[in-house]
Amino acid sequence: MNPIIIRTLKKHGVAFTLLVIFTIISTALITGNTYLEGRLLDSLVYSHRPTLFITFFVLMLEIGILRLFFSFFTSHIQILTKQKTVLELNRKIIFELFKKDTLSILKWSPTTLSSRINDDVTEIVSFFSDTLVKLCSVIVSTITISAYVFSADPKIFIIMIIFLPIYFLIYIVFRPKIYSINLTMKNKQNEYYTTRNDFIGRYIEIKGSGNFSSEKKRLRTVEDGLLKTFVKSFWVRYWMSTSQIVMQLVFQAVFFIVGGLAVLRGNITIGFFSIVLQYFGQLLNSVDQIFGIAIGTEKYHASLTRMKRVFDIAPDENGDRPISSVKTIDISNFNIQMFPEGKKNSKMFYSQDLSCSFENPGLYVISGDNGIGKSTFVRTITRIYQPKLRGSVLINRLDVNKIDMNALRQKEMGFLFQDVPAPHITVREYLSALEINGFLNDIQKSRSFLNVYFSDVFNLADIYEKKVDVLSSGELQLVRLLAALGKKDASMYILDEPTANIYPQIRSAVICLLQELGKSKLIITISHDEHLIGLGKSIVME
Repeated sequence: MNPIIIRTLKKHGVAFTLLVIFTIISTALITGNTYLEGRLLDSLVYSHRPTLFITFFVLMLEIGILRLFFSFFTSHIQILTKQKTVLELNRKIIFELFKKDTLSILKWSPTTLSSRINDDVTEIVSFFSDTLVKLCSVIVSTITISAYVFSADPKIFIIMIIFLPIYFLIYIVFRPKIYSINLTMKNKQNEYYTTRNDFIGRYIEIKGSGNFSSEKKRLRTVEDGLLKTFVKSFWVRYWMSTSQIVMQLVFQAVFFIVGGLAVLRGNITIGFFSIVLQYFGQLLNSVDQIFGIAIGTEKYHASLTRMKRVFDIAPDENGDRPISSVKTIDISNFNIQMFPEGKKNSKMFYSQDLSCSFENPGLYVISGDNGIGKSTFVRTITRIYQPKLRGSVLINRLDVNKIDMNALRQKEMGFLFQDVPAPHITVREYLSALEINGFLNDIQKSRSFLNVYFSDVFNLADIYEKKVDVLSSGELQLVRLLAALGKKDASMYILDEPTANIYPQIRSAVICLLQELGKSKLIITISHDEHLIGLGKSIVME
């Protein structure tokens, strides 16, 4: 089990331990209450002593009150503590993903990965908050009942001993199918939810392109695959349930014959018969719970197996040399190896090796055909992407592999990315860090920023309470650009298509802003804007 899961579960270990203790006490109270019911019945039929009847009745009432008391704590832990643990573990695992290799993470669908983590975390926590608790309850109930029945009537105990293992064999027979189907169902559900979310997320594209029929067919295909898994699960569970019911009927028939004759002969009392009858039902219920425990255990192991694949994603490689600011970036004979070393005919990402330099301050513009790898280039030299490289990348004349790039990106680099989803939060929330560091106040004193963000064409205040994901493409681009530039203490900014989709009336103002920033910072842009290309130091990728 991964250390993150272990640490989180240990953090809530006291609560889960108390849950087990309270459950054991509650189970003992339920078992004791059944015994008192039988004795109460005997006091009515045989002894005719009111005081004995009242004594048993008061004891049963006290047990009921105690059960109510413990019920509050068990419910609190199983609902609130469990959900708190699930949320905490989800959060920690998602944070852990940001330490993993970016290219490996990008191979996953975000929806699938998020859903999968949540499902598996819920199963893992449920194993400790529900499954293990049920197991302890079953053990206590079974031992207590068996001990009482054996001491009271060994013959009836032998009947139980014969039938219960046969009843349990049902699970042994169905176990492999249950495990296989549970694992398949989890994967199919993740695939279905991903496809469905994608279908809704591409609403405008599907509606506008007129290919609704083909997209609907794709959704139905995935849906049919999930339904087939549900059908398999139904039949396996149906036959297992049918087998259980048949065995229960056989048990009950045998017990009623043996026990009923014993009562008629006067060998046992009606109260004892009632006790044993209820205990026998509780034992059968315990076996049913064992089936549930076994299925929960299989789900737990399936979730651990799936979670291991997530944790096994290669971590980011990061150096330990700190850098206070970026002064120079020197790239020599740079290329990306598309396949692992050692294979023959290893292909390179770029048609020719790249060599260039960036000096702070300065405005640089990287241009080239779409798809040539401009964004990949800047993400690789900043170690967001970590493919196998040929050549060298030096920052301040230090090998980039030896530098603490996580800290450098956090403190010294501002990024504007393209083709990333817009969050469903307000512009105010999106720019909250800029309010905290005072940047939003600072820009109102800068003519260059005022011309862009508080002009007649665009005014930031007008969209401050709007959701980011409903902004127009021009508004969204300006907000993202401001968020990137808002890291005011950064020594460099990497801006992917900073003038794309921006209102034509203020495009020149944006370029003037970048020029002004380039006098004191290192600005690396990716752009097809001819005006910007003409003003900055041009690097053409071919």
